[in-house]
Amino acid sequence: FTGVPVDHFVLFDFDGFARVIDAAGGVEVCVDHYTYDTKTDPELALLAGCSTLDGEMALSWVRSRHTREIADGVDRAMPGVNDLTRNERQREIVLELLGRLSSFPNPGELVALVEAVPDAFTLSKSLSLTAAIGIAWDLRGTPPSSVETPEIPITYYTTSSGASVLLPAESFSTTMGWSDR
Repeated sequence: FTGVPVDHFVLFDFDGFARVIDAAGGVEVCVDHYTYDTKTDPELALLAGCSTLDGEMALSWVRSRHTREIADGVDRAMPGVNDLTRNERQREIVLELLGRLSSFPNPGELVALVEAVPDAFTLSKSLSLTAAIGIAWDLRGTPPSSVETPEIPITYYTTSSGASVLLPAESFSTTMGWSDR
């Protein structure tokens, strides 16, 4: 979809995602109202305001498809939640973890964190663990707010079998402003 070649990747399975968050001391998630989803495991339950989530609850947050909230005494589906919302939540947590890299005083402590969860992730064959740690170390001064996170406009589509699908409403080049180049 993007047309941008992928040189390297790091893949986290669900268990690995939760373990990395636990090893990093949790992540902060902020919501305006009591928020929950009884269909996640464990069941999502967030008090209004900001909470530090452990790995399992953070995983429930990013996987929630049926996020509900209680606003002004009314139990309702959280407005605007769709599969892209789950992507946004994942990206926000990854960016929070990126922001935490600046708190590591030396590469040795980052190596110790990675070594604490060695089987939590898979690296592409073209990326060594040493190179991945080097990239992470180089990014430690990058403020999360400076990372470009474009919002892809979507349209809702229902397949002939009744499945709901989100489709991009424009090309990635247009979304990024590259179509004029």
